Amino acid sequence: MKLTMSQRLIKNHVALRNNPHTVLYSEVIRLGNATVCKDTSTAYTDGLNVVYGHDFCAQLKDSDFRGVILHENLHKAFRHLVVWRHLSKINHKKANICADYVINWIIVDLQKLTKGFVTLPECGLYDPKYKNWSVQQVWDDLPDDSEGSSMDDHDWGKAEALSKEEQSKISEDIKEALRQGQLMAGKMGGNTPRSIGELTAPKVDWTKIALQTLAAEVKGHNKQSWRRFQSRFVHQEIYFPQHVGNLAEDVIVAVDSSGSMGQRQLRHALSDVYVMMQTLKPRTVQLLYWDSSVDAHEHYAPNTYASLAKSTRPMGGGGTDPQCVVDYMKEHKMKPSAVMMFTDGYVNSWGKGWTVNPLWIITPDGSRQKPDVGTAIYM
Repeated sequence: MKLTMSQRLIKNHVALRNNPHTVLYSEVIRLGNATVCKDTSTAYTDGLNVVYGHDFCAQLKDSDFRGVILHENLHKAFRHLVVWRHLSKINHKKANICADYVINWIIVDLQKLTKGFVTLPECGLYDPKYKNWSVQQVWDDLPDDSEGSSMDDHDWGKAEALSKEEQSKISEDIKEALRQGQLMAGKMGGNTPRSIGELTAPKVDWTKIALQTLAAEVKGHNKQSWRRFQSRFVHQEIYFPQHVGNLAEDVIVAVDSSGSMGQRQLRHALSDVYVMMQTLKPRTVQLLYWDSSVDAHEHYAPNTYASLAKSTRPMGGGGTDPQCVVDYMKEHKMKPSAVMMFTDGYVNSWGKGWTVNPLWIITPDGSRQKPDVGTAIYM
């Protein structure tokens, strides 16, 4: 009896789960809904759910069908539709092509490893030089009018419409699914590609990196104090001078209020800022909330640093333009020792005319485009 396409989909989901080299992805495959649709030309994902084109998949042999299933779910695993959505707005076709190149090498490697159990369909884009590259790296390497076409055309709009809380929930669910897949793969004798392992690796302590970066930016008032370091931070490879008064004049902490951070995430971030300020001991902390303009300005002295974590983000109403922070600093004659910019990084410009190198703290699921000024740290 001939199977329906929905039955073939389930059959190949089970087959991928039972293979030691593909079981790694089985829990990611189970997240969201997987459906077969006659109105879909090939296949696509919105970052959580996957839709398979009936006629497209009907002509595929099972090994190619399994390759398509993995292809769509690797887009999910890498959070392509959230992390690289700014590229889709610039050149939709090119963004799809770049995202395909960075995952199809995994399928080609699996094709060899599984001896043809999984194969990349002929329409799949593949270039061995892009192995372990990021989407941004491929984007920078390819011309804007790249030849070829992506195997799928994703629903970037639906992914972008998700709230920050929804995006964070999906991201955590995917990481947990990959961790579970790694455990099953380990029991079955499978392996984990380096790029997938990076997705589940413990997060870097961004506060440690931020402190080290700020230490290089802030030299303080008493130069002699830098001849001896605070021993309690040396074991972390963070070098601060022994205190002789304040280490910094004013520090600006500027938070993107356009929706980059949820209120809970903001509280955690500002709590970490409070801890850092106890070490830096600036004269004041100037907390700015901004989107396309600076919406609020709060002042904190050393005896009120603890109140930072209680600050409530105002509702932003515009786009996201860091230039407004530069202009606000100039208008109010602010000359900070350091500037920390909290944002998701989905900006058209990083701002011109900075008087200090900004430290960009990019939120989880934020953009991975590299700032052209300052330093970026990813939470």
